[in-house]
Amino acid sequence: MKTIRMEIIATALLAIISIAPATIPRAHADLGTEMWLNQAYVGTDPFFSTTVNAYTPGSTATLNIPVSYANPYGGAYIDVTGANLRMDWNSNYTNTGSVSSTNPLRIY
Repeated sequence: MKTIRMEIIATALLAIISIAPATIPRAHADLGTEMWLNQAYVGTDPFFSTTVNAYTPGSTATLNIPVSYANPYGGAYIDVTGANLRMDWNSNYTNTGSVSSTNPLRIY
């Protein structure tokens, strides 16, 4: 009888532990309208029939993305530890700035 009671308690604790992470509130940041900076050309591309931001080959493209933060659970800030940009030709670009997991950008 004592063994069954311990098994029931252990099962209940495991169930609580497995559900707990899903109930922890998460912070949320909203991204504003992105802005490309220091382009070599901004204008209409006749081939694509849309506005493009162009850079010369080998130059650094800078993308500015405003971030706003509100935490309904009472947190004072969030830490941004990185950014990853996926272009429409399926290439990934990782931030090369000063933001990293060891040097996060703190947003209040």
